[in-house]
Amino acid sequence: VVQGFAIDGDDTLVAYTGKDTTVRVLSDATDIAANTFSTDYNRASNVKKVIVPSSVKTIESYAFAFSNVEDVYFSSGLTQIQDNIFANSKVKDVHLPDSIDYMGENIFGNTKGVKVHCSKDTDTYKFLTEHNQKNNFEILTD
Repeated sequence: VVQGFAIDGDDTLVAYTGKDTTVRVLSDATDIAANTFSTDYNRASNVKKVIVPSSVKTIESYAFAFSNVEDVYFSSGLTQIQDNIFANSKVKDVHLPDSIDYMGENIFGNTKGVKVHCSKDTDTYKFLTEHNQKNNFEILTD
């Protein structure tokens, strides 16, 4: 564990147990695992803002589920977002890059009122418009 980050042998961030309110994920990580920021597992209870570096390519299902995180900034380099990554969380603002080529369904689960920032006329924008059947988030284009 380095600075509260637990990264496994496959370079996947599996937990953040530090006390910071703003967290910049270490560039050693290439993936963020399920429940990494979940308060249900006594993780990241103070975290309000997460900055994800371009080294991270995949966000696994439920990575931010049941978290107190409000703002997340994903860098270009991110290519995959699995299902329910923000389910039952307190997220308010999510910044997504143009590099996403796969987005699971229902990424926000039952979380409502999220503002998602992205560029228009990109695959990211297309995935978001296709997966907003519940109208639980607003797309803001740059």
